[in-house]
Order: sequence, then structure tokens, then C-alpha cells
Amino acid sequence: MIVPTVASILLYISQLFVGSIVRESNDFTLPSLGESNTSFVNSLKLNNVTDMKRHGRLSKWSATNKARFLKDLDAGKAGDWIVALGNQAADTDSLASSIAMAYHLEHTQEGTNAIALLQTPRDSLDLRPENKLALRDAAMSHGDHQDLLTIDELPMKVKRLAPLLKGIALVDHPEPVGDWKLANISAIIDHHKDRHWGEDADPRIIEMSKSCSSLVARDLMNDHRNLQMEGEKMPRELADILLAAIALDSDGLENATDVDLSSAVELYKYANGQHKKFKSKKFFKYMTKLNRAYRNARKDLEQLNFLDLLKRDYKGDLFQPSNHKQHRLHLGFASIPFSIEDQIKRSLPSKTLREYRAIERQFMIDRSSDINVIMSKHKEKDVNGEKVKVRDIGVLVRHDGRLNGTSLAQVSFDNIVKAIEGNLQVKRWNGSDGGDDGGELGGRRRIWTQIGGNGADSGGVGRKVIRPLIEESLRYI
Repeated sequence: MIVPTVASILLYISQLFVGSIVRESNDFTLPSLGESNTSFVNSLKLNNVTDMKRHGRLSKWSATNKARFLKDLDAGKAGDWIVALGNQAADTDSLASSIAMAYHLEHTQEGTNAIALLQTPRDSLDLRPENKLALRDAAMSHGDHQDLLTIDELPMKVKRLAPLLKGIALVDHPEPVGDWKLANISAIIDHHKDRHWGEDADPRIIEMSKSCSSLVARDLMNDHRNLQMEGEKMPRELADILLAAIALDSDGLENATDVDLSSAVELYKYANGQHKKFKSKKFFKYMTKLNRAYRNARKDLEQLNFLDLLKRDYKGDLFQPSNHKQHRLHLGFASIPFSIEDQIKRSLPSKTLREYRAIERQFMIDRSSDINVIMSKHKEKDVNGEKVKVRDIGVLVRHDGRLNGTSLAQVSFDNIVKAIEGNLQVKRWNGSDGGDDGGELGGRRRIWTQIGGNGADSGGVGRKVIRPLIEESLRYI
């Protein structure tokens, strides 16, 4: 592995800070629609880990790799690198898995350069307070995230970069999104249904677990034992961030699979130096407290406006209708844990339905999205005063993007409406008809409330059911 001098790395980082390196805009990035309201960050009791000297080993390794990677891209050496990709939502599991995967590949495959890339803009990272907490606890640069590489920092479009790379390593999603399909798949570790991508990848692990971090950790810790014998010690902070993801996804191990439990035990023993005197009672108590802390952080969303909520948990991908080879549609799916009424109240500055629609449409333009689906969930009291789960589905179809012309856009919208109303138990939300252009009549916009019967607890269905339903409706348009 060729390592540039410390002086050249510092010079390159300084160029990034002053903006002297020109970058192309990326397919799935967006310019800010305004300052995101992130004042909730102040509610977290952060340690003063802002001085680089106080950052952990993991942070320093990540920052150095980021500088080397960007420098190599400018030098035409993209083929020397594997990029570890989590899913677009960049939740704690994807965050931890991608960082750990990059570290794993670089330290166990001789001559490999690997870096984690978060598929979300940097200004969206703090919209997940649980991630803010995880980065703090891992002694990462949580203030400005300069030690993490985000999608908006790439100096070229994904379509151009992907085929130049040595490969990509997928974690927490089994199929590359958008133009990442043009890249060679070097590795996959995932806990979803196998989509049969990267059959020659090494490692290639598709296995059911509550947390993808558990699978990455198992592979990492198995190989790390050999590294330790050679005097190479894994940063303790890497174990910490993986433990946080496992605790959060497995409810503090209450719903853990065998691999979640075994990986958590190994990580905990490593992080706490308990290789010989492991105390199980203390371990389970720690995982319970960890889960509680991260779940409380994840719920701290009161200060987020509607735009923040759209950006916080958004996944987009390109979809190819069978009868329109010239049209690759961009479908976007956002999950928001608040009712439509709450979202409208967060639609600044006017807090009206018209403003709500205008913000969503501008968001779609900035994301180059043709069809946007918002899946909302919240709880409200029923006639008996009991709290029940309620899910809403909102669909907006643009006619000025890839669906160029109102006719094709209208057919797409009509097909989606038939699919949802024909397959799910829904009722139209009051005020949902019309208005895709900030309130224009006759717009391709509709909102439904699921009325139960679709899920195990009559609370409706989520993205895993609705996305394939909508994609199938667009197969022929």
C-alpha cells in the first residue's frame, strides 16, 4: 500500500476546507433548500472532543484514508480503491457497517485501499441524533464530520466514478443503487433477502440477523485474531460503534439472533478487556442501557422541520419501465414518524398544505426525483381511548422531469392510484386531491390513510410492501 507523506495529506485536507478543489454535482445530492434546524444537537451532552488531538484512532484512520482517497481520485488512481457503501438512509447500522467493512478489507486483504462512503449529504448526517451520539461515543469528529466521506464530497458523478473503482463493498443492502450498478462488486455483507448481485464477491455473506453490523463484526473479529498475533490492534472505538448498532437493532438483544448475540459478546469483551473474566450479567445490563440511550436519542426529532424529515430517512433509486427504454425513472421513498398534520405544521414558513406541497416538490427537483412517496406513521387514540398505530401514504408525480409531458405523468399517477387502492385497505386523507405544484388543481398528488387489516397488528404496511407494489404498477406506462 502506497502511503503519501503527512505533509501532502495535510495540504490536501487544507485545500478541501478552503474549497480550492472543484467538484461536479452528483446524481443523488442536493443543494440546501435552507438551513436545516439542528438545534436539537445542543440537547445531547457532548464531550468536548473537537480537538483533533483528542479524536480516537478510528477517527484518525478514517480522516487519513479520506484524504488519500480524494487525492488519488484527482491523480486518476480510482482503480486502487474499494468503496464500502451502506444504504441511502445512512442509519446507525449502515454507518457502523460501512466504516467497519472498510477497516476490515484494508487490514485483512493485502494491498487493499478501502474507504467508507455515506450515501447521504454531510448536512443530513445530524438529522439522525442517534448517529450523532454514536459518532461522539466513537470519538469521531462529530462536530463537522471531516473524518467521514459523504456522497456530496465526491469530485465526480457516480456514473463516471463507479466503473473506475477497483470495486464496491455493499453492506446493509443487497443490491447496488442507481449508477453504482456500473461498479464491480468486491464484497457483500447483508441481512436482507438475497438479490443475487455480486455472486463472485469475497466475502459474500447474506444471512438473516437483526443488525448487519453483527455480520460485519463476526467476519472482522475472526480475522482480527490473526492481526492481533501480528501486533495490529483494532481501534476500540470501532467495537463501540458496532455495539451501538447491534443494541439499537436488536432491542438491547431482547430480539437478537444467534449472530447478534455472539458478535455483541466478542465486541464487548474486546472493548472492555474481558477476554478472560467475562461477566454476562454486566454485559446484558450494558446492552440494555445502550439500547435505551440510543432509542431515546432517535426519538429526539421535535426540532426538525418538514424538509429535515424528508432528508432524514430517504431512499431513491432508478427504475426502468419495460415499455419505455428511454425513460429511467427516479423513485424516492421517505419515511417520517409523524402524522400529515404534524408535517404540515413543520412546513416553514407558512405551515400550510400549500407550503407542504411546495417544499416536497422542490425537494424532488433537487434530488432529480420523478415520483416521491412519503410513508408516515404515528399513534393516535381510537374510540376506546387506546393508542393505535396509524400509517399514511403520500404520492407525488412530477411532469417536468424524466416523465416529460403531462400524459406520461398522468398514466404513471393513475397506475399508482389503482395499485394502492386496489391492494391496500386505505381511505383518502382529507384534502389530498390535486396540487402537485404547490396547490394547483388537477395535480398528480394523493394521500391515503391505511385503515388496518394490511399488517399483523392492523397498523398497515411499510416500505417493504409499498415499494414493490408501486414499482410493479410502473412496469408498463
